[in-house]
Amino acid sequence: MKAKTVQCISEKAPKKFTVIVKPTHACNLRCIYCYVPGSAERGLMSSVTLRNVMNQSADVGQGKQITFIWHGGEPLLVGLQFFQEVASISHLLRENGHDIKNVIQTNGTLITESLLEFIVSERDFRLGFSIDGPAHINDISRPKPRGKGSFAEIMTAVAKIRETERRHGTDCIGGGAICVVGRYNIDQLAEIYSFFKSNNLSVKFNPLFVSGRATDALSVLPIEYAESLCRLFDIWVDDIEDSIRVDPFESIISNLISGVSGNCVFSLACTKTFVSIGPMGDIYPCGRFDGVRKFRLGNVNNNQGLRDALSSSIYVHLDSRQENLDSTCLQCQFLAICNGGCMHNAFIKGDVMTKDPFCIAYKTLYGHILSKLLAVVKDAARQTLTSIEGAQA
Repeated sequence: MKAKTVQCISEKAPKKFTVIVKPTHACNLRCIYCYVPGSAERGLMSSVTLRNVMNQSADVGQGKQITFIWHGGEPLLVGLQFFQEVASISHLLRENGHDIKNVIQTNGTLITESLLEFIVSERDFRLGFSIDGPAHINDISRPKPRGKGSFAEIMTAVAKIRETERRHGTDCIGGGAICVVGRYNIDQLAEIYSFFKSNNLSVKFNPLFVSGRATDALSVLPIEYAESLCRLFDIWVDDIEDSIRVDPFESIISNLISGVSGNCVFSLACTKTFVSIGPMGDIYPCGRFDGVRKFRLGNVNNNQGLRDALSSSIYVHLDSRQENLDSTCLQCQFLAICNGGCMHNAFIKGDVMTKDPFCIAYKTLYGHILSKLLAVVKDAARQTLTSIEGAQA
């Protein structure tokens, strides 16, 4: 099994509180599956709202590692000065004993030398970006407003990241990618994996979900997703070169070995560890719910906004979701590491309190990976036994 995966599993993770902050919902791309609804907040986040977001997050996340994921829309549209202010507030919070980390999740087209030099100097910022594979795949799903593809600009940004890291002798900038899996690329995952591997880019594969601009015609059936990911897992796990990290494979392996889930989709209580805040300060359970007004928890600009939001009736209701899961979930061997799956996926299909409609996909993928893990353990045990017997002969 992958050495990097074993290392990842062995590290003791701190208690975490993740805040997905969207300083703007505006974007310079027109991705065919953009999930931001028309009802989402418009405008740019003000300095007052920014300070409230970070200070209130530190307050409710006291004693935990607080990670701000600067998301969107396209967060880099707010400009470098915004992130310099983020850095300044982060420094003050650290001086007061808080463990603060920052991640910028960008589409990759607006990365500049100035931004990279800033990230190197700060050292606590990491970059992640989105790309759906080589140009002929990515430029179908992630075009610019007039139809031109975004691939060339993203890869130019990757080259800038590599050059900046080389020049400074560091790997602190990041550069891992998210690839959305939909109807347009489900049959090309092996080629996509080869692309990421050849460019030494770690990747996380996420299934497309129907929201905003994304339609049912773009989505894939849960069993299609699972079977494709199972085939890709076999390619990845048998790849002796071990050059890149791939999720959800590493997360699932970690979940199976530890018996608990560390990622939001399978979290026992994602409401306790994740929250999302929009440009004008509106608070939602996670970034996928932004703009869905029935799930608005409050606003950081109202008194003790975040603390009040996390005790609101909507929050309490969502926090009780697992208690309402049906008997098939309660009897499932993977309940402890799945917990009913993503509540937003359940909401899209009609009822946020029910299990994720991708349940069959998760079961299939978990089962497939578990069988591989057991085979590896049995093989290792057999080799050890043979070695002992040989020594005793």
